Amino acid sequence: MISRYYVGPPKKHRPVVHDPQRHLVYRMERDIIGWAINTTTDIDSLQDIADHACREHGVSEVEINTINKPDYPVFGYADHAIYLNAGYNGQNVGTLLHELAHWIVFEQNPKVTEHHGKEFIRVYGDLLDRYKMMPKHLFYKLCDQYKVEY
Repeated sequence: MISRYYVGPPKKHRPVVHDPQRHLVYRMERDIIGWAINTTTDIDSLQDIADHACREHGVSEVEINTINKPDYPVFGYADHAIYLNAGYNGQNVGTLLHELAHWIVFEQNPKVTEHHGKEFIRVYGDLLDRYKMMPKHLFYKLCDQYKVEY
């Protein structure tokens, strides 16, 4: 059976006062999520990408971990490390780059309060381009289409 992510209706997200672009970014990602569904990248390769990106952005390296929680509807998250949810299609380069963008932005400016703001979008676009997931100009065209500010 084909994954509901390929053909299902978009998930509804609501604006959040302290992170007003979150719902727009998630909606945009939902339309390009095919790069993540049923795609798994080994942890060593993900860690290598993370180490490289952190060095290039001049921030401290981050440990990449996987969790396996299919009932936890989160692809990944960044805290004191990055956690990719293998049980929810999150153990892949696309999810890693989203979480790495959070890590880099917070390391460069711990006072950032808007998690999916302009700083995040610029770093995310750089990472997508650098690691050959999507050319930056195409990413910004998508941002324009979904009214995501950068």
